[in-house]
Amino acid sequence: MARTAAALVDAMGATAPAEVWVANVDGRAHHGDAPALWRDLLRRQLLEPVRWSDSMTALHTLTGGRPHLVELGPGSALTGLARRLLTPDVPAHSAATPAQLAGVVATGWC
Repeated sequence: MARTAAALVDAMGATAPAEVWVANVDGRAHHGDAPALWRDLLRRQLLEPVRWSDSMTALHTLTGGRPHLVELGPGSALTGLARRLLTPDVPAHSAATPAQLAGVVATGWC
């Protein structure tokens, strides 16, 4: 996986996102971090365990207790985990195909 992680980092570029984002590898919110940190977090995402509870808690705090989740891929296992951790009525959509994701984006929901 180390070679794949390096290729992913190279493909993603060196610029950190302009938006606030939560890294699953450390479970913390990041904004405007240095490109070197961004690249390191991307690499680590493929090589280290996910800190799911910490990530969901950070997302919940970041959104003032009102996160909106989009689960990419078939099924809703991660949405179920998030609802058990945060609140049963957390808004969530599932998108298993690019067309479904485009539909979620088109609604302005995310």
